[in-house]
Amino acid sequence: MRRTLWILACLLLGPLSAAQDAFPLVERQLDEIEASVSAFRKLYALEDPRVRFLSREEAAARMEMRFHDEYPPDLPAARYYVYRALDLAEPGLDPGDLLLEFILSQIAGYYDADSATLIVVLPGDDLPVDGLAAPQLMTYAHEFAHALQDQNYDLSALADRRLVGGCVIPASQ
Repeated sequence: MRRTLWILACLLLGPLSAAQDAFPLVERQLDEIEASVSAFRKLYALEDPRVRFLSREEAAARMEMRFHDEYPPDLPAARYYVYRALDLAEPGLDPGDLLLEFILSQIAGYYDADSATLIVVLPGDDLPVDGLAAPQLMTYAHEFAHALQDQNYDLSALADRRLVGGCVIPASQ
């Protein structure tokens, strides 16, 4: 399956010649993953997925903006009081900052339903010439499952049930 790779971030973050050398190999890798995930899920792409490869710093900046825009500010505090009552949290912690720090430390990629774009975090600043490594391939497979779910079931219709910083529908289902 041919797709339009959204490689703007790769071109901006790394040398053009190195990024261009990686395109054919990465295309083959992504094609293989898409075929496997589609067959396993019995869901098929209705259109080619949009993909962006971002550095950890750029992905973290985007997630931080999303966190502040979408996460209910009272929720971390409410959880903090429960954890304090159970003696599971130290006094004086900022629960919002702690949650954000945790989310940012765990980010490997995400599916942005608003723009229908798969985001994969690269270990460096540019697309590896020798192709994507196992963690990025696994992340792509997981996020591609979300893209298939969105195309086939319209995840945006479930927006009122969306969990910020989490998944609407776990890809393992």
